[in-house]
Amino acid sequence: MERTPSRRSGGYFVVVFGAGQAAARRLGILDALPDRSPLGGIAYTMDRTGVRKPGLGLGDLPVPPRMMLRGDVERADFAALPPDVDIRYATTPTRIEQDACGVEVTLEHDGGSVTERFDLVVGADGLRSTVQRLVFGPHDRYLHRLSYMIAATTLPGSIGGLSPHEGASLLEPGRAMWVFPFADHPPTVLFSYRTDDVDAEFAGRPAERVRAAYGPQTTGRLLGEALDALDASPHCSTPT
Repeated sequence: MERTPSRRSGGYFVVVFGAGQAAARRLGILDALPDRSPLGGIAYTMDRTGVRKPGLGLGDLPVPPRMMLRGDVERADFAALPPDVDIRYATTPTRIEQDACGVEVTLEHDGGSVTERFDLVVGADGLRSTVQRLVFGPHDRYLHRLSYMIAATTLPGSIGGLSPHEGASLLEPGRAMWVFPFADHPPTVLFSYRTDDVDAEFAGRPAERVRAAYGPQTTGRLLGEALDALDASPHCSTPT
């Protein structure tokens, strides 16, 4: 059951380490997952003035992981599905009741609803899971906020004078930014910062909240171009 009307092939990057590769192998999709790690990738730490120092990147790990996009994983998953798997889009559970013989689920679709029985219900619908809420209760009972925010987006191209195979991190007290390069795809950027009021960070546009967290000092080229890209992106994601 998927609440969106169709498949969602977008999304941020995924780093698949050893445990993830073992899981992908058991699922039968490992060979279908690409590795977009850039050849000869270099990582720097940079400040707002543009000063570079050698840094550590994912390629510097003893066993480098595979870098890919969420869409790569999505395509591999769907290609591996048996033909008899029934996928229902624009469908949302509104009631879940378990008994000794199975699970009764009321599903809403296209303005109507239907109740069906299943042997097992698995909730894989994110941090604020509808399945979790219906089975266990309101999110506030279970969410423990860590007072951090994350914002991520794909960049239109290399920024801050970086070459396509170069990544960078900007590390400051209470906030940080990373630029991750790929072999055959534009780089991505990840912002993180501390906040004392998580709810306030969801008010207004994500890019405006991130700018406020990194201001009011002069941004410099790398951070400034990253913030401009975030502001222009229609696909910015902001999980806590």
